[in-house]
Amino acid sequence: MAPKNLETFLPDVSSPSIKQTSRVNYGKLPEDKNKQLKFISDTHVQSFDWFLEEGLPNIPNSVAPYEFEMEANNDQMRFRLEVEHIEVGQPTLESSIVCKDRRLFPSECRQKKTDYTAPVHVTFNLINLSSGETQVVTKKDLLQMPLMVMSSKCHLRGLSPEELVARKEDHFEIGGYFIASGNEKVIRLLNMNRTRRNFPLGLRRNGWKRRREGYTDAGLMIRCMDNWERTSNMNVHVTKTNEMEVVFYIQKQLFHLPMMTVVRALTSWTDLEIYREFMQTMSDEPNYDSAVKRMLKKLVNADNMVKRNDAVKLSKFLGQSFRIFDICPAWKSDVEAGQAFLKRYCLIYLNNDEDKVRAFALMARKAFRISHNTCATDDIDSPESHDVLLPGHLFQSMTLEFFESYQRSVSMIMAKEYSKQLEKGNDEVGQNMLSFAINKIGNMNQHFKYLIATGNLKTNDGLGMQQLAGIVVGAEKINFARFYSHFRCIHRGAFFMEMRATSPRKLSTAAWGFICPVHTPDGPPCGLLNHLAHTVRINVKRENTAKLEELLLEIGVKPCSIKANEFDIPVIIDGKQIGWIANGWRAQAVEKYLRRLKTSSSDRVPDTLEIVHCPAPENKGEAVMFPGINLLTEPARMYRPLLNLREVKIEMIGIMEQVWLHVTVNQKESHELTEYQELYPAALLSELACMSPFSNMNAGARVILQCQMAKQTFGWPSYTLNYRSDNKMYRILTPQEPLVRSHLHDSWGMDDYPLGTNVMIAVISYTGYDLEDATCVSKMSRERGMMYGTIYKTKMVDLQDTAQSMGYRSGLRLGCRDRFDPNELKAYRKIAGDKLDIDGLPFPGGIFTYQDAYYCYYNEHEQKYSVGKYDSHAEDAIVESVRVFHE
Repeated sequence: MAPKNLETFLPDVSSPSIKQTSRVNYGKLPEDKNKQLKFISDTHVQSFDWFLEEGLPNIPNSVAPYEFEMEANNDQMRFRLEVEHIEVGQPTLESSIVCKDRRLFPSECRQKKTDYTAPVHVTFNLINLSSGETQVVTKKDLLQMPLMVMSSKCHLRGLSPEELVARKEDHFEIGGYFIASGNEKVIRLLNMNRTRRNFPLGLRRNGWKRRREGYTDAGLMIRCMDNWERTSNMNVHVTKTNEMEVVFYIQKQLFHLPMMTVVRALTSWTDLEIYREFMQTMSDEPNYDSAVKRMLKKLVNADNMVKRNDAVKLSKFLGQSFRIFDICPAWKSDVEAGQAFLKRYCLIYLNNDEDKVRAFALMARKAFRISHNTCATDDIDSPESHDVLLPGHLFQSMTLEFFESYQRSVSMIMAKEYSKQLEKGNDEVGQNMLSFAINKIGNMNQHFKYLIATGNLKTNDGLGMQQLAGIVVGAEKINFARFYSHFRCIHRGAFFMEMRATSPRKLSTAAWGFICPVHTPDGPPCGLLNHLAHTVRINVKRENTAKLEELLLEIGVKPCSIKANEFDIPVIIDGKQIGWIANGWRAQAVEKYLRRLKTSSSDRVPDTLEIVHCPAPENKGEAVMFPGINLLTEPARMYRPLLNLREVKIEMIGIMEQVWLHVTVNQKESHELTEYQELYPAALLSELACMSPFSNMNAGARVILQCQMAKQTFGWPSYTLNYRSDNKMYRILTPQEPLVRSHLHDSWGMDDYPLGTNVMIAVISYTGYDLEDATCVSKMSRERGMMYGTIYKTKMVDLQDTAQSMGYRSGLRLGCRDRFDPNELKAYRKIAGDKLDIDGLPFPGGIFTYQDAYYCYYNEHEQKYSVGKYDSHAEDAIVESVRVFHE
């Protein structure tokens, strides 16, 4: 059985029809939105809903309380500051504005050139650790959080097409963007290039040899992310003596530690127990056996392999080395500081220290095999090694960092204020101390507002990202195709734009069905700025895997407590090793059983579970991918529907597991090994690429060109041009529905936003095989207005800014000072002319040429009228509408 609402995002692929062109009443609104069109921006909206409904309210559970001292070495002055509660409101008008309906809608922000934001109210607790006294302060509007249109807190959510039109929106409003200074902005999807989360990627890099003396070019990279999008990056390096070192990335700095130092600080296992865990399935590798023994002996300096591990001593060493990063309060011991370090930076997606030891053992085995060429390296340029940065996840990471920084700032202000009181002889902490510190800091909106306005990210520790610029782009509305393509594009990153290597631009075979092969621009972004195939969805939230873990142990997976056999392979769920399974038919049986439950909507197996079965080779010396069964349920993964031929049901397949499956496009190409079939051939293409008719009869380069040309043409971008204040918009005056259309054109309702005009042309071929780029168009058609377009520009007049530029605070007012005084009216008309009304603004429909006055104001300081003049040489302007807003 297919996942819920699968049928809603699979478009109708029946034969194209021109029945839409016979509609009589285009003004009649549909009763419901087009469900297919809605899914274009659904990934953005769903991720931001997760942030508003789950991520942000759980910040108090994910941000550790901050403990500090008001006075050094004074037990009575130790406090804990914690975030108790967070509440997100809905956009409302300012309290100074008098009105009946205080709801703020996106159309108002577009017209007034303001931001569409929602208030965030936060409650803080300050607890005296000695006396237990508590101060509770609720800060209203601590943040004005940029709000995504159509998210759960947006007032447009759930409105019918008729209600949307009443709110001055398009009837097919899809949302998924932000509004900053009246402009629509999109956080475009970004490939996270430091590997997919919680998956150790095996690589060979020449630069790693130069990182430290004795390093080889072999190693692992892993990007660790916990349930609330906190990031910690780690590397594992192999030395020339086959020993392992771990590299931690902390505040953009690299710190190297022997692997066994970290492992022994995590657990109280004996050295023999650690040795046995690291040697699982590796007993036939004497070099690896010697390396593990050397790593252990370097710490104990003895041959006794059953000595009890001194985890406390090593935790103390870590605490002494890393407490400078403010990981715990000053009065805590070095042992506690070391434990806090391991919790914050070491494999943070695992909550159990024994699971972390097993993860290190797994990474050590993989790194060793890569260094000895008995295991193939992963392809870091292939999309199977990436996951996707979503808007909601980015906001969650930024919010975590913000509250950690905010707690430190509040504590510093309180400590400084207490020092001032001590100088005056007052050694008591007032009941208003917390309120004083919070009010002194004020509202904190800079980082979020800066991100949406400029596209650049301000962060202290980098959030595990390689790119901090170009994250947000303007949602241009040259036409509707260009607009909706922003939501499906996925960028490799600005870092690769300057690289001379071509490997990041190549279309990997793993991208089949996930990345559109033809929808990419020409020029510098070619191959880096791609678009998702239209059936691809991205997982937004993490699934609960407790029932899945129980199921695996029931169907034959050996728990980790039982020693693995030589031919066993690990079973891993989201980076956590669950146990072992025998390679061969037993592992295949487990995989098939899981797929059967997956397609039957079992509550024990998630619909979006990704089952990646990498079998071990029969010849151990053969270099293949590291063997194991990886079960992935984490967010930010791409998946798409395929027809499971064995179960004759639709199954959601992830990009990493597809590499190990046999997929056919149609029944004619299937063979005895074929397991899956595409639902229809066009499933490989993006929404815009599907709009190209007869794409299977054109060369790939011509289809690529068509995607770019479609996004550059004058079209019909919006039905609300009179209620927008875009700097520039384009509108074709004679739009038509296409007579030649693709199979999926009607499913997405593209007739409501036509891109051009039907033209009858003659194609002349010189040899019978070539096509010229020029065509002949009837002169009479041209003169009748075919392909005529209009450019809309918005002129903003802010008298407050004009007054400040003159050195005044105020004193300017629009229009005639006294319309009933004939002399005053005559003086006004002398300066303003006949094209302006008595209020100083132009008449709708007025035509303005170069140097014509288009507004007039009175300067009370200079006692005279002044005008603003139209300054465009290129062409005349016609006033479409005039709108006045008051602050």
